[in-house]
This record gives sequence, C-alpha cells and structure tokens, in this order.
Amino acid sequence: MNKFKLSNLLYLMLFTVLFGACKKESSEESDTAASKTETTTTATSGKSAKERIAKKWHVENVELEAGELKGVPEEAMALAKQMYSQMVMDFRPDGTGSMSFPGMETQAGKWTISDDGKILNIINVKNGQQEPATIEKLTETELVLTIIADSKPVKLFLKL
Repeated sequence: MNKFKLSNLLYLMLFTVLFGACKKESSEESDTAASKTETTTTATSGKSAKERIAKKWHVENVELEAGELKGVPEEAMALAKQMYSQMVMDFRPDGTGSMSFPGMETQAGKWTISDDGKILNIINVKNGQQEPATIEKLTETELVLTIIADSKPVKLFLKL
C-alpha cells in the first residue's frame, strides 16, 4: 500500500513539473540558461532542432538537485526510476503532443521551440499554461531537458 502511494506521489510530482504547476523562470534566468545550452547544430545532423525533437521519447532518468534526495530511501528511488522508465513524451511535428504513463490517463499538450532551438515550451491544453524547458542536449537519439520546479532544476534524460 505504501509503495502505491509513493509511486502516485512521485508521478504527480513529475506531472506537475512538466505540465504547468511550476514556478516560472524570469526571462533573465531563461536567457542565462539558454546561453549555456549545448545542442548539436543543424549542420551536424542536417535537421533543425524542431525536426529532431518531433519524436516519441522515453524517459530514461530524472535528476534532482542533491539536497532534494536527502532521506529518500533507496527502495523509493528504485521505484521512481522504474516508474519514470515507463513514461513516454510524444512531440509530434504539428506542435501537438502527449505524455503517457501506464495505468494513467494520457495528458495532451502542445509544444513550441525557440528560434535558436534552445528552449522547449510545453503547453498544457487544459489551462494554456506554458512551461519552458532548457534543451541541454539534443541529438538524433538523445534529449536532455532542464525544467525549473519550485526554484530548483529538474533534469530529464530521454531516449528514443
């Protein structure tokens, strides 16, 4: 029973981070974060960032600030990693998308990418709220996003 409650709590935390209940970055913080982004250039892959993101991505790992993990039992972290590994984020070429997790309702959204390919905006279709994510890494098979949740960075590692 405790594991079920814990998994629901961890899922809700990530859902909140991704679909709009998080604190917004100021434009200055967003600009600073964007300047640190290292993405593969269009010349390297022949495709724009938008074309490379428009895929179905599987969350491989989630990294929280070290202080956030103090006191979290190993069992809980193993459960969280197992749970996250089942989550799928689908960014379609038309700017729509979804997040799905086995046993939960699929959440619909929209997305846009900045002209420089460094900021991914995830938009909740239910309330229109936008959540900017800094693209830390983007290749044909890897995507690393950093989202600010409660003034702390949350890093998502995704693979095809």
